[in-house]
Amino acid sequence: MALFLRFASILSLTALVTSQLVVNVKNKGGDLIQENIQADIPNDLVRLSFQRLDGTLVSILIDFQTETKIQRLIVLGEQERDEGRYQVVCFVSKFNRNDFISSDSMSKLRQKNPGTIRTPEEDLGIEDHTMNLAIDPKKSSQFSKHIETMCAEAKTTTFTSVLDIKGWSKG
Repeated sequence: MALFLRFASILSLTALVTSQLVVNVKNKGGDLIQENIQADIPNDLVRLSFQRLDGTLVSILIDFQTETKIQRLIVLGEQERDEGRYQVVCFVSKFNRNDFISSDSMSKLRQKNPGTIRTPEEDLGIEDHTMNLAIDPKKSSQFSKHIETMCAEAKTTTFTSVLDIKGWSKG
């Protein structure tokens, strides 16, 4: 019984520091995408995940402590082209802290009607980045300690840019 109570108290403490929000979004084409957003206050992180219409799984981790955005894509292979079942690709970049809602603010968001389908208020367009530098996830903890675990399957397909490296070096 004591073990159960200890486990229950750990679960309740975890619930206090991590919050989750599920948002149903309809894009311009009328397609519905379900986004899962998690805020982790003690680690100052926000995680966003969703599945694109082509089957690609997208996971984004925002590390506010190091101002690092890690994007992991799990792209399904095409059997007709003798590709593997899937390929993991990671993109790591530095971001401006003001571009995202903080983990603390994100944890306080609530929905009255979680099943409601939302439409974006504005279209921010497509961001174009040149990721011209391959990095080893095991040797990139100076950017963010989360790169190694998030990009473990992308040993040769984790990329960043020279501009981002310069940004991190400036602090």
